[in-house]
Amino acid sequence: MFIWAVQTGKTTQTALGFYIFPLVAVLFGRVIFGERLSPLRWAAVAMVGLAALLLTYGAGTAPWIALILATNFALYGVIKKRLDMGPVVSVTAEVLIMAPVLVLILWQSSHNSAGHFGGWNSDTALLIFAGPLTAIPLILFSYATRRLTMTSTGLISYINPTLQFFCAVALFMEPFTTWHGVAFALIWAALALYSWASYGAENAATRPASAASASGTRSR
Repeated sequence: MFIWAVQTGKTTQTALGFYIFPLVAVLFGRVIFGERLSPLRWAAVAMVGLAALLLTYGAGTAPWIALILATNFALYGVIKKRLDMGPVVSVTAEVLIMAPVLVLILWQSSHNSAGHFGGWNSDTALLIFAGPLTAIPLILFSYATRRLTMTSTGLISYINPTLQFFCAVALFMEPFTTWHGVAFALIWAALALYSWASYGAENAATRPASAASASGTRSR
């Protein structure tokens, strides 16, 4: 879906999808894992929903690409959370499961003269390079989620859609209407609100541990 959207001039929607994804993941966490949400976090989720509705009204159609990408990545996160294996093993397993299907597609495309793999050396090299270019960030992200706080991970995740948004508007010159501006402004506000709520909750959780540690040090 992501590759098709970029190749058909819909990169703005992919950026929107990656902006929505963290808050869809929050909603999944509440529904599937029973995680509690503060009123501020509920407000952030509601603002994203309002942004999607406004964009649907303004564009005359729902932002399906963004919604599908956000939902798929959230489901991917749910599956990853339930797997009891390391990031390298899980990503490798994903590749091995998909490999037979992809090899068949490559063979069929080449047989019908519709594929580019093996045609031009530059295209073939870029297609091969796309493999590690995709896998390495996924592995590093899995490692990062185990070492960083969720607040830090969430804030860093917003760099990706921001760069996609810049590419869509500044480099690919995709249309950006007033409704897009309103929707993105709402989503940015929702992300800021959610990040602030998460930062406050994280500080509140670490204070008792810090106080207990300091108390233990003084008693010794």
